[in-house]
Amino acid sequence: MSVLVWLLLGADAQFVCLQFGLGPWPEGFERDVQSELSDGVRNDDLDVRTSCAGAAASVRIESRTPSLLAIDVEDALTTRRSGRDLSLQDVPEAQRTAAVAIAVEELLRAQRVAKQPASPPVRQTEPAAVVRRERLGANAELLAFTGGASLLGGSVGYAIDLHPRLAFEAHLLAHALLPLRASNGRIDGLAIGASVALSTPLVQTRSFEVRTSATAACEALIAWGTGAQGRTLMRPIVVLTAALQAHWRFHANMALNATAGVGGVPLGVTLAAGTRDVGSLSGAVLRAGLGFEAGF
Repeated sequence: MSVLVWLLLGADAQFVCLQFGLGPWPEGFERDVQSELSDGVRNDDLDVRTSCAGAAASVRIESRTPSLLAIDVEDALTTRRSGRDLSLQDVPEAQRTAAVAIAVEELLRAQRVAKQPASPPVRQTEPAAVVRRERLGANAELLAFTGGASLLGGSVGYAIDLHPRLAFEAHLLAHALLPLRASNGRIDGLAIGASVALSTPLVQTRSFEVRTSATAACEALIAWGTGAQGRTLMRPIVVLTAALQAHWRFHANMALNATAGVGGVPLGVTLAAGTRDVGSLSGAVLRAGLGFEAGF
């Protein structure tokens, strides 16, 4: 049984929806990709249309650069989504539409990996290079601790998709300690460090995405003032958080994001003015942030 027929097993729809982003696209490119894909699925009694109502699977192709495409596929039966970036830089001009059609067919097969045929049909074309989606971003965020202290600052980071449903992120962090005041003094501070995170999508549309993430951050806190009794105090802190991230893509490779999460502090610090505790980076923590990211 062919994989594409199996893909539709249990569904009434007998066609795949193919849509393109704003482009720009070379003249005839969209028509030729549709024709190549139609040829590839014709033996499975499938059609390729531009209308998505009732389709067995929806395919969307976006242009990140003239030689880099983003392809996303959603299976209507399982609502499972997958995607890949396709580099056409080293593919001859005459073979580019065939390469795109093959990439779409591979994603359709990947939706049901366990059922793909042992020897899937291969059309003669130069293989197109596949690259992982990578992103650079900057964020502003607030960390509020139940111990009474808060950190305000931001981060710059890098993210890469390890899998269509798993991304790895690494960030450099810089936060200012919001001043802690007491009748006998004041404490100021600065925290610098790094964090790593794993995230996975919960909700995805063409322009909006909600992800859940788990983050581990380690920073060195430098505090000064009465609380340090006239000298600089330096202590490490470790913060673990779980968060929801909402991403709004306003361009093919640019997005705004908002983050909200909660967590705990395995390693914290208590700050004192003289002999009096005025706050601590400890207990539970609330995290909120806004940011920007660009893919490449």
